[in-house]
Amino acid sequence: MKNFLLILSIIFLVVSCNKKNEELDYLVTSLLPYPENSDLKIKKIYPEYDINDYTILETDIENSPLYFGTTKEGGNTIFWMKFGNKYSLFGMAKDSVLNVYKDTIVMDWDNKTKKIVYEAIYNPTLKTLSYNWLDKNNKKVPKAQIIDIDLPLAVGKTFPDIEVEQLNGEKLAFADLKGKVLLINWWHTRCGGCLVEIAGLNKLKNKYKDNPNIEFVAISIDKKDDLVAFLQKNKFNYTQTLVSRDLEQTFGNGYPVNIVVSSDGIIQANMTGGSEDTYLKVEEKLLSVLK
Repeated sequence: MKNFLLILSIIFLVVSCNKKNEELDYLVTSLLPYPENSDLKIKKIYPEYDINDYTILETDIENSPLYFGTTKEGGNTIFWMKFGNKYSLFGMAKDSVLNVYKDTIVMDWDNKTKKIVYEAIYNPTLKTLSYNWLDKNNKKVPKAQIIDIDLPLAVGKTFPDIEVEQLNGEKLAFADLKGKVLLINWWHTRCGGCLVEIAGLNKLKNKYKDNPNIEFVAISIDKKDDLVAFLQKNKFNYTQTLVSRDLEQTFGNGYPVNIVVSSDGIIQANMTGGSEDTYLKVEEKLLSVLK
């Protein structure tokens, strides 16, 4: 019995040491007050959010640090990050016992053909971020690794036969839209860049609304009630739909995205938007497809 207890004690010590080593592996950085003269443009991208702090995660990728910060939405803490020219808002799982937020974060870059991944722990009391870079196998590595992405919605691929839910509860099957040119907007109501481009996309829809061979579909990650409430105050003239959680990975975590699909079902464009003139770029691709 004594030998058995001794073995258990040794196992416990080994496991404890391993856990301590894992904790020591984390890089730690403190969040600082967001400078008013910052050139990060976060406040311009997300004007409806109160941006108060930020920190920098050194990636060791040339001239490409990752900026991370917090903000509030409906009283809840959410997070923002910037990498290169990409901006993103996202949530993290909260551990109410330890009072920390922890998650694995993915940031795509280089036109969504590559990504970096890191495990993050945010401590709101200490205002610190502990993080580890991860490789393609989710193993900890000392530096950020550029990971190639197999994009299911890459230009040249066939748009998948997925189904999304319309606001009336009916399903919209893309298989039923074959033979038509599709303009698809991937967005959500809390995305500042998404809101900026809506007015232009409405112009585009109104210009081609009488063409029966074109379908305009917006796909949102919002909860239905939130989307309905938004649309009661704001016009977005695309057919509005909601995506299921299992399909979010297909579209990725970057917003907004505009996808143009030709009548043969092939993706002709997959463009990151977020500006007032986005619709002009979408129309340019649309006209090339209609020729």
